Amino acid sequence: MIRLADVSLSFGVQNIFNKISWHIRPAERIALVGPNGAGKSTLLRVILGEQQLDSGKMLVAKKITFGYLPQEAIQYKSKTLIEETLSAFQSILELDTEIHHLQVQVEMAAKAGVVPPLLLRQLGQAQHQFEQANGYRIEYEAKRILAGLGFGEDDWQRPTTTFSGGWQMRIALAKLLLQRPNLLMLDEPTNHLDVQTTEWLENYLQSYEGAYILVSHDRYFLDRTVKKIAALDRGKLQIYTGNYSFYEQERERQIEAIWQQYLRQQEEIERLQKFIDRFRYKATKAAQVQSRIKMLEKIDRIVPPAEVSQVRFHFPLALPSGRLLLELQGVAKSYNGKPVFAGVSFRCDRGERIALVGVNGAGKSSLCRILAGSEAPDAGKIFRDEGIRIGYYAPEIADNLDSQATVLAEAQIQAVALPPVQLRNILGAFLFRGDEVNKTVQVLSGGEKSRLALACLLFQSANLLILDEPTNHLDLASKNVLQEALQAFIGSIILVSHDRYFLDKIVHRIVEVADGTVQQYWGNYSDYLAKKQVESSTPTNLAKMEIAAKSDAENEQTADTPRRKSREQKRLEAEERNLRSSQRRKHEQKLIHLEAEIEQNEKRKQSLEAEMTDPATFQQGERVRHIQMEYHQINHNLKRLYRDWEVIAEKIEKINLGIELA
Repeated sequence: MIRLADVSLSFGVQNIFNKISWHIRPAERIALVGPNGAGKSTLLRVILGEQQLDSGKMLVAKKITFGYLPQEAIQYKSKTLIEETLSAFQSILELDTEIHHLQVQVEMAAKAGVVPPLLLRQLGQAQHQFEQANGYRIEYEAKRILAGLGFGEDDWQRPTTTFSGGWQMRIALAKLLLQRPNLLMLDEPTNHLDVQTTEWLENYLQSYEGAYILVSHDRYFLDRTVKKIAALDRGKLQIYTGNYSFYEQERERQIEAIWQQYLRQQEEIERLQKFIDRFRYKATKAAQVQSRIKMLEKIDRIVPPAEVSQVRFHFPLALPSGRLLLELQGVAKSYNGKPVFAGVSFRCDRGERIALVGVNGAGKSSLCRILAGSEAPDAGKIFRDEGIRIGYYAPEIADNLDSQATVLAEAQIQAVALPPVQLRNILGAFLFRGDEVNKTVQVLSGGEKSRLALACLLFQSANLLILDEPTNHLDLASKNVLQEALQAFIGSIILVSHDRYFLDKIVHRIVEVADGTVQQYWGNYSDYLAKKQVESSTPTNLAKMEIAAKSDAENEQTADTPRRKSREQKRLEAEERNLRSSQRRKHEQKLIHLEAEIEQNEKRKQSLEAEMTDPATFQQGERVRHIQMEYHQINHNLKRLYRDWEVIAEKIEKINLGIELA
């Protein structure tokens, strides 16, 4: 589909890509990973044709369509949400307009008594094209995608200008998903999604027909959506077949293997050099010395892997507190007369780690501000222990930084006891490296200010940390630094995050904020999900929104529908749920077997490709013929396997959405 061959690119003295090659095949699920600044977004722009190369070639198959979601903010204007979303079907909308004009002409001709056959043929052809393009389903599809991304029915007619930047990005994502390009490229798509919509996007991508490339720092998201990793680092690109967890393990194994080879080679070089130094001036050993000098010159030197500096940090010790740190009793909050939550009660004891979860807009951030004391509730009581010391982080805290101070100076105010070297290491872990610590706060971007505010929080002596989306602007390495610091923290933590891996590693109690109240679950986020699946036998809010997205005719209910379900109805619904569960499990098992077979064929294909690039292979005519035959057969197998995989994945999605039983 797309092939990059020996691609190189530099910005000034900085080498971005150094002769990298990459073959992107149809229906591939790829994660593009690498440290911040490695050039991931630049590589996506190269594929789009927006960035010129210094050298190398890019070959693109004909009729390939691209879809790209950038990290930068997108602003839509002048249309309602549903109008803007439907603009993804521009060609179908134009066809609909053409049909309307032709119908008007036919009606006018009919009134005049003569309808030209050519006009009728044009109308028939246009209507046939409209039906072939599923034109009658575009509004349903648009509303289904919007529902999945968290938009409610009340939002459909809202002007797009009334949505915040994060929701604007969701509109852009909805349009891309509806366009279904051959290659979908999403740069940090989960940054503006809550956990529920992230999970919906995961399920959607699993049945996506085209290929996609994802850039994300969400491990769980990558593990569930990709089958191949393209790792970009220091100008080189390396491909791994597997999900992100496999990539981490394989990368560690490869690094260890390279180190072992490097050390063995260094021992050999040292042995040869010692012989040369010892007998360099001895005439009887001249031949042996020259032989070893030539051996040294022929050695292809192994470059040792770059050592990743491990920054570790521990929070300063805080004064001891009582067992009960904080408690809410019957707390309520409204904005402009619109209630967010009411009757909220829960407590946080010493040493507890609690996650607040819920959809965007449920009130998690409002609850954090009330807990931190930066905002007062409308009703209810709050108890705080006398010994409590709260460290509070939220994106808006960045506005309190001194705009005239440098990054280093602002951090030094909070970390007076830390040596300068350690302080710089910690700032480096939060992506302020080298001369960047001398930037003034006023020139920092919003994301950079948020990272600085978070770094400054780490220097505070607190026994309760309240963190509202602390990982939004961090890469994986920075997340690890924060995660390790929080795991070693001896105080209490109340945390809001859409990063499920991060939550699983830190919290042991979940407080779900939904429908204006809270419900508590013991365990980490995975435990919470498992309990929700067990206890939930009614349609989820998402399912309800997707049902609402169907046409009025499909959703029409008679006025005399009984409010209470009969025992027979309940029995039939239970049987249907059990049947769906059984069918889902059966298809999921098929999917597992197919994925194993695909992986086996992909590995063999890579092995054959390696043989075909070896010049020695082409000296064996019979071997070449066998390789080509096997390669052709494997390609045929993979097409069939991917087709079967997509069919089964679509059946699972339909079962999950309650559309049909497979």
